[in-house]
Parts: sequence; structure tokens; C-alpha cells
Amino acid sequence: LRGIDLPNALQGRVVAAVENQIGEDEIWYGSQNGLSLVRKTAGQVERFSQLAGREVQAISRAHDGSILVGTSRGLFSIRDGEFEPVPIPELDFAVRHVRALLPAASGNFTWVGTDCGLYRWDGSSVGLFKLPQEMDCRICSLAEDSLGRLWVGTGSSLCVMTNEGFQPIRKQRLERYRYVRSIHEVDGQIIATLIDGILKIARDDLSKRKFQPIDKSLSSFVDRDSNFWFATENHAELYCDLA
Repeated sequence: LRGIDLPNALQGRVVAAVENQIGEDEIWYGSQNGLSLVRKTAGQVERFSQLAGREVQAISRAHDGSILVGTSRGLFSIRDGEFEPVPIPELDFAVRHVRALLPAASGNFTWVGTDCGLYRWDGSSVGLFKLPQEMDCRICSLAEDSLGRLWVGTGSSLCVMTNEGFQPIRKQRLERYRYVRSIHEVDGQIIATLIDGILKIARDDLSKRKFQPIDKSLSSFVDRDSNFWFATENHAELYCDLA
């Protein structure tokens, strides 16, 4: 493991979301106290006062070029520096946490994971996507693999959508994986960051899996060199042991 320190402006805040695929020189950080943009070359940090006091849990670029930000108080869109709230049907004040965002690989829409279900945002409206009744509706993370399958991490399970519907990924003794924070594919492996560790699954054989316990893992991302990073309370670390 190798660690890097965050800029001073972000020190002491829990990093809940990291996105580095929006601009060549940009890394976006979401924390318990809002949204920040780090320009790597200049070492500059820009904080957005519009989201101060809101916990930012997901960041993504939508198909229309806008930046979507999921927070503890709903979904926001940023276009040309302007912030706009995105209304979500049936998402009342008590359950309007938006924890996951994923632009669909096929289709001009973005998956939106909330505390009360899975939605699709097409740039003008948000619609509910019906999940199996037995599935945990607290969506924490979303990903699509290179085979076109949708992976969904919830508060109590990890599931993948196959031709037969949603299939749960379970531990050897049918125990559930707890709070799946993020999901990525690296070199033919599906890597899920859980609250208490990292789970690696063979993309082509879901029965092959390995769990690595790690304390205080909060979020993760894959950089342009296919390195897998996970963020802890005060800094990011490079997780290298993927064998």
C-alpha cells in the first residue's frame, strides 16, 4: 500500500466520493462538508459554496455533459458553473440520500442509486427502475462490467443483473456482504469496496472470489493507468495486491 496526502483544504474531512474521469487535470472530491475540485498540475483546490454542509456521496458526468452530484439532500446538476436541483419522484426528505451515479454504457441516461431504490435520469426527468421485491432497495454503488452487466451494491448485499435477473453474490456460508461502497472492473476482475474490506471476483467465473479485510475503507476509483485506489478517512492509498 502507498499513501498520498490530500491538500490542506481537505484535511480532516471524510472523503466519500472521488472522481478523476471528468477532466484530464481534475480530481473531484466529495466529503462530509461539500464538493471540492483539485487541479493537479497547479495544485489548486476549488470549493463549491452551493453544496456547503451537504455530504457529497457520488459524482459523475452525464451524457449531456453536465456534472451530476449525489448528496445527503438530493441530486444536483452542474452546467457552466450553474447548480440546479434535480427532482426525484417519491424521494421525500427522510430518504433522499443519493449515494451512487452511473452513466449507462448503452443508452442516454444515468443510473441513480438512492436510499429508496434505483432510478434513471435521462437529462430531463427521473424515473423509478423496479427492483425485485426481495432485494435491498438501499443502493450504495453501481457499475457496469465489460460484458454489459449491471452490478448493484446495497446496504446488505452485492448483486449482478444477468439474463436470469438479479443474482446475489454471497459468502461461503450465505452471509451477506455489508455496505458495498463502490464497484470497479480491473483486468478481468470485479473489485468491490466494502465497509470492512475489498472483495475481488473473477468476471468470467463469479464463483471465484477473494476477500481482503481493510479497516476504514470509504470509497475507491480506478485511474487512467488501471491502478485501483481506495480512500480512507484522511488520505488515499494505492491498493496493489490484486493477485
